[in-house]
Amino acid sequence: MNKMHFQHHEEAESFLLELLAGNHDEAFDEGFSLPEAVTYYYFDALEQAQRISAKEVMALVSFWRSLYVNVVGFCEVFSECKLLQFVELFLLGQMDFASAKSYLRVLVELRQHKASFVLAGIPQHGNLGDQAILLGTEYLLKKCYPDRPLIELSEVLCEAIQKLHMPLPVAPEARIMMHGGGNFGTLYPVCEKTRRWLVSTYRNHRIVLLPQSIFYSEDAEGRAVLQKSQTIYREAANLTIFERDEVSYARGRKYFSTAKNQLVPDFALSLESRLPFEECPQRRGICFFLRKDQEKAVSDQLIERIVRYLESKGIPYIMEDTVLPRSIFSTEDRERLVMEKIRQASQARMVITDRYHGTIFSVITHTPVMAFRSYDTKILAGLRWFKDLEWVYDGTSMDESERERVIDRYCIGNWQEPDVHSNCGVLAEEAVRRLEL
Repeated sequence: MNKMHFQHHEEAESFLLELLAGNHDEAFDEGFSLPEAVTYYYFDALEQAQRISAKEVMALVSFWRSLYVNVVGFCEVFSECKLLQFVELFLLGQMDFASAKSYLRVLVELRQHKASFVLAGIPQHGNLGDQAILLGTEYLLKKCYPDRPLIELSEVLCEAIQKLHMPLPVAPEARIMMHGGGNFGTLYPVCEKTRRWLVSTYRNHRIVLLPQSIFYSEDAEGRAVLQKSQTIYREAANLTIFERDEVSYARGRKYFSTAKNQLVPDFALSLESRLPFEECPQRRGICFFLRKDQEKAVSDQLIERIVRYLESKGIPYIMEDTVLPRSIFSTEDRERLVMEKIRQASQARMVITDRYHGTIFSVITHTPVMAFRSYDTKILAGLRWFKDLEWVYDGTSMDESERERVIDRYCIGNWQEPDVHSNCGVLAEEAVRRLEL
């Protein structure tokens, strides 16, 4: 790594202090650069700690340089956001390269677009249900508010910001949102912690928690978690909670009565009018979407009995899940992988699932579905959105002979697509259009 303009540690330190004092133009007129300064200021620590490679340092330096060249107000952004603290945390290995780069990008976007949507908790894991929610959220916000920028904060970045106590400077004009799903309560402590942090940190902003299933366990730990969340949410000046089923809506009104609670469908249901899938003319057999995690409630023995029946009737089937063992970072991957999973549902005559988004992928592709309950209430409560669809079945309440009759109805003989479809995508869009901006 060549020493460009700075010959000594003290010279770089002096430059940084001048920068933070507001003397930006004079410093840059002398030909120095912020990337060079921070690199040499921490060069000794880098060599000693060996926690980060010179290649990663220079990659981030290059990113900083491109921001300085292309972004108006670049120096002001960093003066406001504790530049030295950020640089030290990154270079000493307390913030990974992806989070550091995301943090810089978001800082600049927030500076450029004060009246934006700030969407926190963007998933990067392989749960395609959560990824479908994100696609639906992006679609609805851009359709309803095409001129309002959308700034996204990943789950990983939110966790890093919490850990390092480096909140982002969100303008009062912005509308802050938290990604929807089924993680409100005690099942997913990290998500609950991030939600609390978001509401606490930006309590005077307008905040919307997008459609969620709410579940707090009825033990001492669950009561303690709920009480802590209640204390934080009570302090929010303008908090709206979207609940995606009637059970969660009742809980929201009971537990968080100072917030505005609204019953709103899962945003993944908006994909019916968004994704360019085509009806499969030759549907075959059954597609299982079955979970293997802590929320699994349907027994292996029940599934085995269904499989034996299918085999006795010569009905083909495939075993799938809506979760992949990989991370998803790009929009292109998200679109492709979600579409592939939706297409699996569209190619089957019937879906059997204990995943809520296995049910949703069936509904938006007009595929008959038999849904079994999971550990919490989200599937059985969520099925109420589809009570007018006679081809959506509550498998938990059926006996074995009823399940077999339904399988025969859709998997034996000629296929006929259901003629009554869901209007939940329209209801979700109406809720988004009602947001107070």
